[in-house]
Amino acid sequence: LRAALAAKGVRLVDAAEIDGKVLKGRTPVMFSGASRSSWPRVSDGHKAEVVDAIEEALARLDPKEVVVVTGGTNFGVNAVVHEIAKRRGFTSLGLFADTASSAPRDIGPVTYAAEMGNSWYGMARPALQFVSRANGVVLFIGGGEIQKGMIQMARSMGVDHWLMDGPEGASSELA
Repeated sequence: LRAALAAKGVRLVDAAEIDGKVLKGRTPVMFSGASRSSWPRVSDGHKAEVVDAIEEALARLDPKEVVVVTGGTNFGVNAVVHEIAKRRGFTSLGLFADTASSAPRDIGPVTYAAEMGNSWYGMARPALQFVSRANGVVLFIGGGEIQKGMIQMARSMGVDHWLMDGPEGASSELA
């Protein structure tokens, strides 16, 4: 995967380097949502609402002040965020559970990539700690069981977060 990241022009950074190499004083806004397995369960009407909500959220943010953070893969909510963020000129950081086990074809068009754990469950706490430490926010949109656990963890850790109510999945169930 490291070679695939390099071939796509994605710079791999160590988690400890994110503040200095990626954020550079900007605030992380993390989008976490329905992905490969849960995105197909979102109705077409709600998918359109998700696209509109992400478009509106990113239109209100300044690429000079914000770094967009995603799960790094190019499925579902991440794919929507990647497309809009790239078009609007945002620096983006893709967080991967384990770069050694991610398939190269799954990589979204992110500016930087970092490993944050050895599984999707294992990356939740370090990702939320990173966002919280940098005074960022997480926007949860749909999602399955992993997302549900991440939302509950964000609540218990006191991480600033928002839940999109509407699309099928975890964010609506817990909103």
